[in-house]
Amino acid sequence: MTDTTHTIMPLKQLKQRIEALCMQRLGGNFKQSLVLDGGLQVTFRFSWSHGMGWTYAISRRYKDQFGSVPEWLNLLNPIHRIRLCLDAMQEGQKLPDTLPAGTIPFIYYVCMLGD
Repeated sequence: MTDTTHTIMPLKQLKQRIEALCMQRLGGNFKQSLVLDGGLQVTFRFSWSHGMGWTYAISRRYKDQFGSVPEWLNLLNPIHRIRLCLDAMQEGQKLPDTLPAGTIPFIYYVCMLGD
């Protein structure tokens, strides 16, 4: 059952968390590539356990607690998705439906530096 009494994580706090997560070096044997509207391709690397953890555990737990996962979450590395959802669930703060301005370009800029 979805909890309807939750608060929403403030955008400033969310942006700070995403920026901190993006500064961590990530890797793994699996990868997921996204092609954005402007044609920019971004590839995320992650371990099998993180990919499976997101698909079969964390996203479902988040949905049980808050309802649907925000669309923008799918634009992040599965490792970042897991961390943000775990933080949100622990704090009882639903992730906002939109991201703060400028967050996605920052994420992809950092990802391209890692390749």
